Amino acid sequence: MEETVMKKLSIILLAAAAIFAACNKVETAAPSEQKLVHKSFSAVSADTKTWIGTGLAVNWSDGDEINVIGITADKVATQHKFTLSSGAGTPNATFEGEVGENEVTFYAVYPNVAVKPASFTATTPLFDFNASLGATQTAVMGGYDPSFAPMTAVADADGNLAFRHGAAFFKLTVGNEHVASINLKTSNARFQGRPQYNLDGSYNNIQGAADNITLSGTIEKGATYYIPVLCKNSKVKTLTLTYTFNDGTPAKSLTTELFADINLELGKVYDLHTPTIAIVPEIEAEDVLLEADATSGTIEFNVINAAADGVMTAALKEASDWLTVGAVSGNTVALTSTANTGARREAVVTLTYTYGDSKTSTLDVTVAQKAPGVAESHKYVFYVNTSGTVVQLKDGVAGNYFTYNGSKADLGGDYSISDWTIGDYNSTKGLKLNSSAYVEFTTSPTLNTTVEFWFIRRKSGDSSAAIQIIPNGGTATSFESQHASICNSGLLTLAKGTKHTIKQVSKEQALLLVIVNEAE
Repeated sequence: MEETVMKKLSIILLAAAAIFAACNKVETAAPSEQKLVHKSFSAVSADTKTWIGTGLAVNWSDGDEINVIGITADKVATQHKFTLSSGAGTPNATFEGEVGENEVTFYAVYPNVAVKPASFTATTPLFDFNASLGATQTAVMGGYDPSFAPMTAVADADGNLAFRHGAAFFKLTVGNEHVASINLKTSNARFQGRPQYNLDGSYNNIQGAADNITLSGTIEKGATYYIPVLCKNSKVKTLTLTYTFNDGTPAKSLTTELFADINLELGKVYDLHTPTIAIVPEIEAEDVLLEADATSGTIEFNVINAAADGVMTAALKEASDWLTVGAVSGNTVALTSTANTGARREAVVTLTYTYGDSKTSTLDVTVAQKAPGVAESHKYVFYVNTSGTVVQLKDGVAGNYFTYNGSKADLGGDYSISDWTIGDYNSTKGLKLNSSAYVEFTTSPTLNTTVEFWFIRRKSGDSSAAIQIIPNGGTATSFESQHASICNSGLLTLAKGTKHTIKQVSKEQALLLVIVNEAE
C-alpha cells in the first residue's frame, strides 16, 4: 500500500533552519543590470521506486521553497528563492518568484539550499551544494525529514520542473521501546556530506563524506520511519544499526548484511523491516577493597533493564578461607571477612541475576583486602621498546592493563629524532595514532589515579595537530603536539573506575610512553 508523506512540518522547518544557516539560504538578488521579472514553475515531485517493501509518494506542502538557478546566454548564474503558491498536499505544485529578464535556462534544487555559483559556469554544470546533508535527521512518523532528501530538476521549455531524487531511503519499523535515536553506519558506502550532482541527477561526488547517519527526536515502538541517505560508493556490505535509549539502557547495536550485494540507487526504498535488539538485564557493580582489619563489607550493585521476576544471588567463584558471602538485601550483598595479618589478598564473588525461563546474567566482582600497615599503590607503564615490541608493565612485571589498537611506527624521517629517553625508558619506536588507532585503560575503582604521557607530531608539515585523553562519558582534554620535539601531558588526575582513551584529534601522532600511578 502506497504511503503519502507530508514533506514539511513546522517542527521540521525549525530543524532545517538550524542546519542550513542563513548564509546558505538562497536570498541572492539578481545583478543590478538585470531587471527582475515574475515567473512561475510547475513542479512535480519525484516518485520513490520500491526496492523492498512498499513505495513512498512525495507531496508538496505549504511553506515549501526551492532554489531556482537562472543562467544567461553568456553563462552568468544567479540564484533565486521560489515559494509554493498552489498544489499543497499533492505531488504537483506551482512555485512563484522572480528571475532576471536575461536568464534563459533554469535549474532547481530542493530544499532551498545554495549551490556554489562557480558550479554553473563550468563546461559541465554541477549542483554543488554549499551545505552538508544528513548528519542528524529529525524523525517523522510515517515519513522522513525533507531537509536531508535533496531533489534536483532542469526546467523544460514550458517551465515544468520534473524533480529527481538525490537520496536513497531506508525504511524501518521500530521494534524496541524507549528509543531515543537510531544510528545507521555502513562499512563501505557514504551516507552523508555535501553532495554534487550532475545535471542528469546522478552523483558527481560527495565532499566531506561520512559513513553514518543519525535519526533522533520522537521515536515510537511500532512506528515506521524513512531515513534518506546519500549513496556514493554505494555497495553497503554491512549495515550496523545502533539504538540509544532514554530509560538508562546502554546503547545496543545489531549488524545486518541484508544489502551486501546491492548498490543503493537514488529514489529507491530499502526495507529494514522491524529491527529489534534484545534487551537483557545487565548487572553493574564495582570491585571492593577492604581494610586490613575489616571483618565485614558489602557489594553494592544495580540491575539495568531489571525483569519483573528477576532474582539476584551471590556466591564465591572459588572457595576462600577468609571471605564469606552472606544474604542479598535490596541492592546490597553482605560480606564477612577475617582480619588480614599477611599479604594483600583477593577473592572473586559472582553475582547471578536469574529471570524469565531460567535465563541469567552474571558479573564477577573482585573483593580485595589490604595488607596491614601497607599503603596500596601500583605503577603501570606502556611503551614500544627498541625491538618494536609493545611493553606493558605492572609494578615492573609484565601485565595486561592497557588495550591498544594501531601500528608501531619507526621514529625516524618525519620525526627528526633517532631515539628517545624518558626517565628509565629508552626506545626508537612509538605507537602511531591516527583515526583508527588508540590506547585505552581503566582506572582503579578504589585507588586515586594519575597519568602522564609523552607524544610527538609525526610529520613536519602537519599544522594544528593535537592529541586527547578522553574519559568515558566525560570531557576530553586536548594537547597541542610539536614536530621534532617530545611533548608531555603533565600529571593528570583521573576519575576512579573510568575507562580513558588516548587518541589523535588531528593529524598523526606518535605515542611514546604512558605511565599510570595508583595510590591510596
